Amino acid sequence: MSIQSALQAGVSGLGAQSRRFAAIADNISNAQTAGYKRSVVEFTTRVVDATARSATYDTGYAAGGVATLVNREIDRAGSIQSTSRSTDLAINGSGFFVVRGGTPANQADEPLLLTRVGGSALDAEGYLRLDSGYYLQGVPLDKDGKMVSQVPQSIQFDWQPSSPKPSQNITFKDNLPASLASQAVQGEPLETAVTYVDELGATKTLQFVWTPSAGGVPNSWNLAIYDIDADPARTAPLYDQNIAFEATGANAGLPGAIPGADADGKITLTTATGQTMRLDLQITQFDFTYAPTFSTDGVTASDFSHIDVDEDGTVYAVFKNGAREPRFKLMMADVANPSGLEPLDGNAYAITQNSGPLLRRFAGDSGIGTIRSYAVEGSNVDIADELTSMITTQRAYSANASIVTTSDQMLQELTNLKR
Repeated sequence: MSIQSALQAGVSGLGAQSRRFAAIADNISNAQTAGYKRSVVEFTTRVVDATARSATYDTGYAAGGVATLVNREIDRAGSIQSTSRSTDLAINGSGFFVVRGGTPANQADEPLLLTRVGGSALDAEGYLRLDSGYYLQGVPLDKDGKMVSQVPQSIQFDWQPSSPKPSQNITFKDNLPASLASQAVQGEPLETAVTYVDELGATKTLQFVWTPSAGGVPNSWNLAIYDIDADPARTAPLYDQNIAFEATGANAGLPGAIPGADADGKITLTTATGQTMRLDLQITQFDFTYAPTFSTDGVTASDFSHIDVDEDGTVYAVFKNGAREPRFKLMMADVANPSGLEPLDGNAYAITQNSGPLLRRFAGDSGIGTIRSYAVEGSNVDIADELTSMITTQRAYSANASIVTTSDQMLQELTNLKR
């Protein structure tokens, strides 16, 4: 009977609008949830072909009602929000982080899951763990930043101090006062201590001694370099040469050939322990003060400080002395149909037949976005849209309720016909 089918259509409409309202409630309640993806309830018509047709007219109509389909806007990114933690990560573009659940003891049995939420911190065991409890996955790197393996594993730091790196290069910049070397009388030396790092990570000192008018030759300086820790009495200089400067012409104030320098203009210093360092002398002789500066590239051992993550997903251990060591590269992923992923607790997603297989990627490769540290992706919910949808849902629910009450009244009239 058409009236009965209308009653059932009204009931299906009430159910559909209820499900839509539930999705709206979920969206609003998660408007501030990092990485939350908006749920959308879509309606589709049910058709019941109970209409008997003749050549000239229809003999009946049966209402089919409405069915619902629930979709999540997984492929729609939320806005990126700044945070105060270097381990908070957001994807600037497409793609997903790869994570595993469970515990480190049984993670080999856990499937790879996807998420857009990168809010994380190091736990007590040194694992880079999301606030939702999942473990970020990456591939290990050696000290040169090269991949040791492409098998994803949970990112873990061992809290060990950094390894020392001995100095290999020294740059010494200086102006030697022309007034001190203008006479044919050897003057008093100028000295500067330069620190470097030895093979064991200890800080050692080189003493640079500049003597003006060396040997009574004007506009010349003798440079003697001593390794003070190994030779405190200064008996065996690592370098001891006279350097002449031009007094006139286009090159006035500049040194001539630097004795012992190689084709690149660098001097090789060899310490008593056999450590070699290349010295880059950047010197002038002008009528100005003695103003030495220097830099070396060695670093001592140091305690662990924090984690840094670059745009390409390289995860560095940063130490208190400023040294950075590459440890992991974040494993990223993509799927052909993100909307086909299965939602899980904690804004994670499982692979399904509808989503297509997991495609392993790295940040910046094959269309995958880059990584932003000190940031998380916010919810993609627009409160204004949800409130508007709430109003239309309420009106539609009331209209479907009217169908039910009107159908009941019409059926009551049929019942009254026998009286």
